[in-house]
Amino acid sequence: AGRAIKKIYGTEMQYQTQLDIDVNENDKPIEYDFGKINKIYKIENQGEKHDLLFQTVGFEGYKGGTITVWVKVVVDNTTNTYSIDKVLLESYDKQTLMSKLGDSYYSKFQLTDVTTAYQNGQFFTTDTNGANPNPVSGATYSANAGNNAVNCVITYIGNLGVQNEG
Repeated sequence: AGRAIKKIYGTEMQYQTQLDIDVNENDKPIEYDFGKINKIYKIENQGEKHDLLFQTVGFEGYKGGTITVWVKVVVDNTTNTYSIDKVLLESYDKQTLMSKLGDSYYSKFQLTDVTTAYQNGQFFTTDTNGANPNPVSGATYSANAGNNAVNCVITYIGNLGVQNEG
């Protein structure tokens, strides 16, 4: 976690494992049909916000491969909103066109209200007519796996909202 945190924040930060999810510690991942969450860390910030840092794996890439990313989510404790702030590539499996997934691809994963996006079914997709389109010409399957990795976070946070209301 330390390396990923330093990549995202540019410095070392205090963190704790959130909800006891860290597959390196023999915890079970949170699995969906389209991907899984391996790790969730809570990063302490100053004031009314903190961050959740997710390590997720997106399925359905090229030749059945996967893409693993880190997703930084800012949690505003006063408004109880979650926003996706940054997505960084960790690793990939069987994806031959990863060079096509550059900064412009990862920078499109900005969402100011993840819960509302989940409730409205606004997942990231390679379909240009979708609610949150993020296609990459010539690397559709790899982009699909990357989108699915981020969609794991949207689903997880969306389900949190449902649990908190119930």
